[in-house]
Amino acid sequence: MGNSLDKTQRILEEVNRTLFELVKAENLASRDPILEEMILDALGLDQAGSAVTGGKRVRPLICCLVCGAVSGDHASALLISAALEMFHNFTLVHDDIEDQGEMRRGQPSLWKKWGVSLSLNAGDYLSALSYKTIHQAAAIGGIPLLTAFDAIVTRLIFGQHRDISFESQDEVSEAAYLEMIDGKTVALIQGSFELGAIAGKASADQAAQLRLIGEQIGLAFQMQDDYLGIWGDAQKIGKSVSTDITTKKKTLPIQYALNKDADLLAEWKAYDGNPDKVAYFSERLAAAGADEYTRACWQRAMDDAAARLGKLPLDNEYQAALAALIDQLMVRNK
Repeated sequence: MGNSLDKTQRILEEVNRTLFELVKAENLASRDPILEEMILDALGLDQAGSAVTGGKRVRPLICCLVCGAVSGDHASALLISAALEMFHNFTLVHDDIEDQGEMRRGQPSLWKKWGVSLSLNAGDYLSALSYKTIHQAAAIGGIPLLTAFDAIVTRLIFGQHRDISFESQDEVSEAAYLEMIDGKTVALIQGSFELGAIAGKASADQAAQLRLIGEQIGLAFQMQDDYLGIWGDAQKIGKSVSTDITTKKKTLPIQYALNKDADLLAEWKAYDGNPDKVAYFSERLAAAGADEYTRACWQRAMDDAAARLGKLPLDNEYQAALAALIDQLMVRNK
């Protein structure tokens, strides 16, 4: 376990350094230091490039560890990992505005510090910089990187559209929910596995299995996030735990309970988003068994991913570090 943690920590430091160097290469400090500060803030970095907030860099770590697991080295995945993290943080900036989330990584969200207009623009800059970075990586890794990245982006934006659209719908099926999170969350996590496999020149069989593993981990990650979004500890997970209810999100526990309990559904339809009712609805959802159901769903997905990863012939320190990272993901303030 110690070696796995050391490996992950070294990669994390390299990812942070790469992100900082890419931002500084934009020369924003001499043109608009406020924008540079906002970009670094969104990435969880200070003006010296040190990590200052609780972002775990899950997606770039997965990408680098997968690349190392299939090739023995992760260097070719660093730029790709940085592009993934930039794009992920672009989505967080916009997501916090769309959901009115006031906390991110234990700190005020970007829009709470700088206002909506400037924050939207900073998010757009991160998106553009992520594409600039993936093009740099593609100069080495080839067109398949761009094709895969484009597919990740379009899936993710479609999923976010569906997520927002569901807020105005009283009932959503589990099938529709799964389609939505396939874009909103699974796309980037599965894509991290896929891009890592491309960077490491994985075989076709390895790449296919890694995509399946990424899909299951992405499903589990979002299902756990849905659970924490209602019953989590805001101080421990570093973001608001009331907005899923006040914005009437159709997360897994919410749609499960609404489809099961007609009385709760009637109350939900009449609910106006009053924050004073958050505790009441969280109790009603738990009484319908939504908490236990959500836990069972994410555990099933994780068990499938772990079984597949254990069967892959990638017996090296990168695979061990990847397995350890996945284990850590599933104990986020359970």
